[in-house]
Amino acid sequence: MTKKSELFGQKASNELSDEEVNFLVDLTRDVIEVIKRETIAVDFWESYTKQKRLKTYIGNHLLQKLVPKASAGKGVAESPAPYHADSLAKIIFNKRNEITQKLLELAYYHYGK
Repeated sequence: MTKKSELFGQKASNELSDEEVNFLVDLTRDVIEVIKRETIAVDFWESYTKQKRLKTYIGNHLLQKLVPKASAGKGVAESPAPYHADSLAKIIFNKRNEITQKLLELAYYHYGK
């Protein structure tokens, strides 16, 4: 039996489409670069404010990737959201706080003291 991942809901990681995998890879790269940059700040791990700012940024970044961008001045979407509401976007949206907390915990393990 295939082990199911909490992040992907009922989909196993090997059941993701190429589009979903590419989306997650790009998103992961973006977030890791921000985490690396922010965690090298002096006293980052002792500063609740700096950690909260990073968590907020990551959460907003997740949401920006899921919401279609408005076209310049017209208020009309340039392109549809990368996924429909019943797919990966909805799962990430619903679990964004859990995801940001887990990312910060992993960052501490890799970049912390």
